[in-house]
Amino acid sequence: MNTVTYYMDDVEVAVPAGYRDTTVHSLEWQTADGSRVALVVQRDQNPARPSVDQLFAIAMAEYGKRLPMLHVEEPPAVELPVPHRLAAIRWKKDHDVVYQVQLFVQLADRNLIATFSARPSYREHIDTWVGEFCRSLMVRGSS
Repeated sequence: MNTVTYYMDDVEVAVPAGYRDTTVHSLEWQTADGSRVALVVQRDQNPARPSVDQLFAIAMAEYGKRLPMLHVEEPPAVELPVPHRLAAIRWKKDHDVVYQVQLFVQLADRNLIATFSARPSYREHIDTWVGEFCRSLMVRGSS
């Protein structure tokens, strides 16, 4: 079997050549007041993947069906030299409200979806963080 090295955050392993990486990274931390802030990053390298405009339309339609008390908000302004779309929403989850920004990015060989979530009181922080994420985004060589 022909294998290649796959690099993860803390380890590397041999995997069959020709694999397709569908990893989802889920990062979270707590603020000083104990609130949860989260970032989920997904990638799609499928050659038949939808465009970011199609992803955005699909997501917005699903938000309306699945998220209680959905309120669509003005997304933060970002600079990104590749096709992208942003959705900013506020919705009710259990007994709390969530502010969420979802960034859809079209790169040469993949789509990337980054979802930033926190309580609405952290909106300014999330919006700033989305901008920093965009400024720092860099595609490395394949694993």
